[in-house]
Amino acid sequence: MFTGLVIAVTVVLLWFTSYRLYKARNIIKREKVEWLALSSFMAGFGIFCYGIRSLFIDLPAVDLFIYRLGITVHLGLSFIPASLFIYRNFISSKSLQRILGWPTVIASLIFAYGCVFPPIRRVVKMAPFEPFPMRMTNYPWIEIIWKNIFIWFCIIVSVILLWTVFYYSAKNRKGTKTASHRNLAIFLLIPLTIVVLIMPFAALQDWYGTWQNIFVYFYLAISAILIWMVSYYVGKKKEADVSLYYGLGVIYLLFPAMLCIFCTPIFARLLYVPGAIFLFLAFRMDAKAIEEETLERSKTEAFVETVRQ
Repeated sequence: MFTGLVIAVTVVLLWFTSYRLYKARNIIKREKVEWLALSSFMAGFGIFCYGIRSLFIDLPAVDLFIYRLGITVHLGLSFIPASLFIYRNFISSKSLQRILGWPTVIASLIFAYGCVFPPIRRVVKMAPFEPFPMRMTNYPWIEIIWKNIFIWFCIIVSVILLWTVFYYSAKNRKGTKTASHRNLAIFLLIPLTIVVLIMPFAALQDWYGTWQNIFVYFYLAISAILIWMVSYYVGKKKEADVSLYYGLGVIYLLFPAMLCIFCTPIFARLLYVPGAIFLFLAFRMDAKAIEEETLERSKTEAFVETVRQ
């Protein structure tokens, strides 16, 4: 029940954001907004599959099919348009866009293959945080090579996207005489990078199961502080760029999956929520900028018309 609620909130927010992004694709001043809209829809579809498969836990073949479908669309394919959107809008060098873009596409396709065909092991366990007893499944790969590909795909893509948008924000706001980006880097982005780097290796340790709830509370606390702090600097003080929202939204739909596969699905699903929130905030921020610009233009035109009269 709790798991279903978390999934429902995430999916609705992602699909709503996807719809609004696609509808506003011609007025938002960013390139290929439809790519991010597609990525948001695909991620929502994959997470929706994770929720639906819980209904078929007593039918292993159906459970496995829905799981493979969800992970292929969500983790294997949705990050192609999402990453290309980030590179296209927040990296000025066309050569660097291609240098990063092609390896990301190739790695995503290789991982998509790994989602569909290699053998995986079905693990059934009791779901945490549920008010009533409920079973859940996760599917770690049997072959170590696919585990390693998955881990390093999540780590490398997440870190590249995170620091790409941070660099763009710092460069774009270099005129502001504040320590906002230094504070964001020291207190949040560097710790988040460390979390992404150590998360899979910690989750694979035997002792992790004993302390997993504490780790998840720690991840959620960092995420809540990150949402508040980035919203403060981007939305209220306007000392950081909205690119941070986009980047954090994308990576929060990626790296928590390491907990899903190696630990318990609910832990990843809890951390997908910040991803949906960040993408919604990114759309709302850009939409608000358009409204303010339109209002200012209307005032200017009205003033000019008054002067002419």
